[in-house]
Amino acid sequence: MLSMYLPSAPNSVWKSVTARNSTNEATATTNTVIKVRWKGTSKLGTDAEGMTIQASAEGLCFEPVKLGDTLTYQDRTWPVIGSEIAEDLDGVAMYRRVLI
Repeated sequence: MLSMYLPSAPNSVWKSVTARNSTNEATATTNTVIKVRWKGTSKLGTDAEGMTIQASAEGLCFEPVKLGDTLTYQDRTWPVIGSEIAEDLDGVAMYRRVLI
């Protein structure tokens, strides 16, 4: 279903952290232009530790965006505070829900 909406979705820049140093700072990143369907709504989600977080917006995409990455849209950059995989009834990953 999401594949119908993404071709017309605006481009966003996904900055993915590929390496970290001993103090957990990003030492290497990659920038990729991706399609994200943005939803500007307040959402509750969970982070990597299972804690409840409140996000100001969410984005739906196919790329493996993860916690600690950043997304840039319309000259604003947001850190990813949560990332969840949406699965169909067979357990196959359909898309990723990214909380910012």
